[in-house]
Amino acid sequence: VLDVSVSENGVPIRFEVFDRGDYLRIQWYYSASSESRAFEIRYRLVKALNVFRDVAELNWKVWGDGWDSSLRELSGEIVLPEKVGDPKEVFSWGHPEINGKIGLVENQRLIFQAFNIPSGQWVEIRIVFPASLLSSAEFANVKNGEGLSKIISEEESFVFWEKAGAIVPWVLAVLFLLSLVLIYFRFGRDPVVFLDSIYEREPPF
Repeated sequence: VLDVSVSENGVPIRFEVFDRGDYLRIQWYYSASSESRAFEIRYRLVKALNVFRDVAELNWKVWGDGWDSSLRELSGEIVLPEKVGDPKEVFSWGHPEINGKIGLVENQRLIFQAFNIPSGQWVEIRIVFPASLLSSAEFANVKNGEGLSKIISEEESFVFWEKAGAIVPWVLAVLFLLSLVLIYFRFGRDPVVFLDSIYEREPPF
């Protein structure tokens, strides 16, 4: 992450950058009283793209998991270097499976929205487009081989495990109930005893 700047209405304001190792913290300063303010944070990313022979991939967390408050709506757009001839050449996914929508408009802009994001929940956008749209791969991670089929397989696997994750709690609940029934029939009931004897109302001599 390079060339960080923070501004309000185009006017730069004072800020500090703290490198925490696995993330970057940007802290800026202002004073306000019962008013809405809008700030713009700009930065340049190096090595954010993975470039294969056939496609380029951006897989980016657009919202982190470090927020204590929930978020009613998150929206944004990713602009491709050029327009694509066919929208089917662009693939996009949102992670995890939350209430939202994503789509390509004007064959160049990927618009995404996510709603009712709970606290501590990250949001990730993955977009794959033809590598031929890039004029250079100088600041990218250059990968060997074809990438599209591998990425689609990964996404199909993600969908499977997301669905499996939703089913597993129900399966565990059913297994737990069945185990209770089995334990009852094995250990919980009074044993059935068959004796070839005469019932005595009083203890015998």
